[in-house]
Amino acid sequence: MATTSQVHGNTLANNDLVRGAEVLLVADPFKVIAWETSDYYGSYQITVEELGSYWLIGGYGGFTQPYLDWRELQLAEFGEELEVNLSLLPEGDESDDSGRASAAIPEEDECTCRGSVWEVSLICCDNTSGDTECVWEWGVCE
Repeated sequence: MATTSQVHGNTLANNDLVRGAEVLLVADPFKVIAWETSDYYGSYQITVEELGSYWLIGGYGGFTQPYLDWRELQLAEFGEELEVNLSLLPEGDESDDSGRASAAIPEEDECTCRGSVWEVSLICCDNTSGDTECVWEWGVCE
């Protein structure tokens, strides 16, 4: 579900999400910074104390189906309009007892799990050019 959010410094606001969606911002190191539930009109506003990069996660029905924006969102002093694309993490081929795919957490030394929220984890790996790439995967890592 693609929606447009307006960033005003430390506030992320949206008025065209579906109603009753829970939306939260997660910081790295991995912790939930702020969350909000969209109202009847699909509006929400999240304000954080510190500017910086955050991951946006949304969910319905107690987060039985988490929706993710795949990019880090930058909350900066001078806000901008962002296209926020909250999309469902696809199921993998191998499922665990819950019917969800388990995270294919890489075993290479250069990959680490930044953390988990609900039933998804953020896995980050250093690529050959020295950059770090992060992906969301099903499963909870320790």
